[in-house]
Amino acid sequence: MDNKLAFLIRQKPLDILLELEKENESYGQYLSWKTGCTYSHAVKIINILEGLSIIKSKKIGRKRLLKLTSKGEALCKHLNEVVKLI
Repeated sequence: MDNKLAFLIRQKPLDILLELEKENESYGQYLSWKTGCTYSHAVKIINILEGLSIIKSKKIGRKRLLKLTSKGEALCKHLNEVVKLI
């Protein structure tokens, strides 16, 4: 199995992606709170997702505003379908 796919089907990255899709834009602290993981773990996941061009961030003061890219939106659409089937 490809490392990228193995990463994406884990619970926390999946939760973060689907939560970000619901919110449209969000901050790392909020995503960590909503998904029940520590902030440092959420930041690691966010950095990996950003490296895969699934999300993008914009720095606003000391905070990073996170948003899905078009690639991320398409991925979330398919992941939602898979979650519904299961």
